[in-house]
Amino acid sequence: MNNKELKSVNEQLEAKVAALEAKIAELSAISAKPISKGKTQAEQAFALLKQGPVNMEQLRTINEKYPNDPIYFVRTILKVDVKTTRVKGGKTTYSLKAAEVVAAPPAAPETPSTETTEPAAEVTKQEETGTDAQSAE
Repeated sequence: MNNKELKSVNEQLEAKVAALEAKIAELSAISAKPISKGKTQAEQAFALLKQGPVNMEQLRTINEKYPNDPIYFVRTILKVDVKTTRVKGGKTTYSLKAAEVVAAPPAAPETPSTETTEPAAEVTKQEETGTDAQSAE
């Protein structure tokens, strides 16, 4: 091959490369779809939930018309478990499960009553006589 043939082949290949690069740019623009409105709301609500319990007023900043939708989107799109706490006054709050574990109040100790001591006496009476509910079966 002489020099002229090589130059013409080179020009043809450069033209093909330029066409392919243009096609790649076009396809990447098509595949870069914008994020859905639901996913955007879910990510915003999840950011609020990470900070702590979220109330309806905070959710109205994300979606004025349907303030419960962002929590629904967090549950369905992001697959995150969200705890709902309803109070009589209509003050519903939402939080992540991890926040519930940290903020859970300690269980109150049970106070013994007179009713609980009587069955214990019956159990000791059965043990003394050697009869048991299991042996009767």
